[in-house]
Amino acid sequence: MAQQKNFWDAVYDGFSSMPIRGPLDQLYTGIYELVNGKPDSAKNQAYEQLQQFQQTMPGGYSSPYSGQISSLTNQLNNRVFDYNYNQDPDYQYYQSLYKQQAQRAGEHAQASAAALGGGYGSSWATTAGTDAYNAQMDGLGDVINGLYSRALGEYNDETTRLQNNLNSLYSAEQSAQNQYASQMSNWYSQQSYYQDQYDEAVRQEQQQNQLWGDIGSTILNVGVSLLPYVLGALL
Repeated sequence: MAQQKNFWDAVYDGFSSMPIRGPLDQLYTGIYELVNGKPDSAKNQAYEQLQQFQQTMPGGYSSPYSGQISSLTNQLNNRVFDYNYNQDPDYQYYQSLYKQQAQRAGEHAQASAAALGGGYGSSWATTAGTDAYNAQMDGLGDVINGLYSRALGEYNDETTRLQNNLNSLYSAEQSAQNQYASQMSNWYSQQSYYQDQYDEAVRQEQQQNQLWGDIGSTILNVGVSLLPYVLGALL
């Protein structure tokens, strides 16, 4: 064992003492520095840029209009037209006015009928007064129809206004969603750029490693080819 060890030590020492060994070492070191430069620097830098950019990913979409849309939708869905003229202040005004006019008309008709009967009260005079009163009050029905139509028109106008507001909110919501989608599209495009930069750095590093392995194998083969000369010099 000692003799074998001494033999290989002698081989190594002989190879080391050969004039070719110094230039080979220099060539080996120079090629390594040329091929590798700063190991992993480009890949690490690209990876850090990719990681930093990924931290800027926008959060999930949050609608600024969902609350208003929900409120208006419920308001529209729950709307029911229900008009009660007895609760309408305008009807109460007209009812009072018509009653006064009907009262005067009835009294006037009854008085006129009584006068025609010689000033004595009679059922005919009372009937005449009642008919005049009722005729005047019949006009109140037309007032009710008018008030009903007006209330229905106001209801429809309010419904249209609410629907228009809801449509505007839907348009604003769609615009906000499109803006968010554009923002996300731009972000993914930038992420692809940083990812491509990192992938390219990894590819270049792999190429460098492969090239360095090939060069190392070539230098090793050169050393092996010189071994017979070293052995011949020692024997």
